[in-house]
Amino acid sequence: MNQSCRPLLPPPVEVLPGVELYYQDIRADCMPAPAQREGRMLCLDHCRSGRAEWAHTDRQFCYLGENDLQISSCADHTSCMQFPTGCYQGLAIRIQLSRASSSLETAFPGLGLSLEPLYDKFCQRRDSFVVRGADTLRHIFRELYAVPEMACRTPDLQQRYCRLKIAELLLFLEELDTDQMLDTKNYYTRQTVEAVKRVKQELCRHPEQRVTIQEVAARHGLSASTLKNCFRDIYGQPVASFIRQYRMDLAAARLRESDESVLQIAASVGYENPSKFAEVFRRYCGMSPAAYRQQAG
Repeated sequence: MNQSCRPLLPPPVEVLPGVELYYQDIRADCMPAPAQREGRMLCLDHCRSGRAEWAHTDRQFCYLGENDLQISSCADHTSCMQFPTGCYQGLAIRIQLSRASSSLETAFPGLGLSLEPLYDKFCQRRDSFVVRGADTLRHIFRELYAVPEMACRTPDLQQRYCRLKIAELLLFLEELDTDQMLDTKNYYTRQTVEAVKRVKQELCRHPEQRVTIQEVAARHGLSASTLKNCFRDIYGQPVASFIRQYRMDLAAARLRESDESVLQIAASVGYENPSKFAEVFRRYCGMSPAAYRQQAG
């Protein structure tokens, strides 16, 4: 397996018997699927930043972006997890129903947390459920992300605090009306996803070329609307914004590392008009190309 599929991750926090919390700060293209365990598992995956690609058991693909929460079963975690932008921050909660039911009751007697109905609610009728831009949950995850720093100051507090926040999260999910909250994630076939990734590769190989969405979509057997929607879901921004950022990053690198003139660099990233290039570069980098080169030394 490619080394990029073996990111080093810290060990999980065992919040309770049957409940594990994983902090993920990944700089890689992919990560192997977690080891399968016996019994039913409830999996909660929250994206803090970056993009995550999930290949579901029905061979459809969907994507998590900033502040998205996916609720799924362990059966849906059988393939390598992909990170289209090469970086991902988030956390994963893995709940083994057979063990966690009793440990939650012991930790929170009388709270009435029932995991089996929660599993059935989110995992019986679908591969997964995604809460997009989970603003109502933002405070819970913000506090969970702060736990490692807290643990450095007060190590014995980490586990107890995580228990409280995960119990709060499960109570919220119990009350969530899935019929009223439309799951708006888009699904794509492997064929569509692979075609869109080829478009991205083509655009990055030829930053000097100016093509329309319609032209590049037709070359890869896609409609313009499918390309726009799928590209945004995979890479987190529209095609035009992505390629503009890529061109400016490439231009900045050439200004730092080469002796090419600003005119040559502008042409190499698709700008025949050096004034227009300077205008866009200033918008992205906060200064003119000449000033950037001088500052870079």
